Amino acid sequence: AGFLLGGAFEVVADVQKARWVKQGRQGGFCTAGLWQFSRHPNYFGEMLQWWCVWLLAFSCSSGVTDVLWWATSASPLFTMHILLNVPATGVTHANGKNLERYYDKFPETYAEYRASTSILLPMVGYRHVPMILKRTMLLDLERYEYRPQADATSSTNSTRGRKAE
Repeated sequence: AGFLLGGAFEVVADVQKARWVKQGRQGGFCTAGLWQFSRHPNYFGEMLQWWCVWLLAFSCSSGVTDVLWWATSASPLFTMHILLNVPATGVTHANGKNLERYYDKFPETYAEYRASTSILLPMVGYRHVPMILKRTMLLDLERYEYRPQADATSSTNSTRGRKAE
């Protein structure tokens, strides 16, 4: 059931975003359907599927002492690594400096969306979740935030103005 739910999340989120794009990207960023509850519902669905496969493998194992069952955890962990940590893919690619386009065009609206929408786990009431839980359990890590860079010329000029120590 969890595997099917994960697959449904992934497919439905992708279809909803494709429709939003086809309709002209109304609003500047996608908040249609599942996207109003999660900033990356498709990635959540993908990860859910692989963790469910890992749990399903337990039924074929001899229990928690089965080394092969523990070895199968490599698949969902690898999937999470790719989607959460590899700069050219997944959440890492979709966030950070790539959020500049939203903050430039829709600063207040997008800041509100981020503050009230979970990065992965679809949920209601995200705004009220303590930051410590967002940063740990919900994986809304600081490295996924957009931080405008200071003007490079002003930082270079201030460095040149100082004497060598």
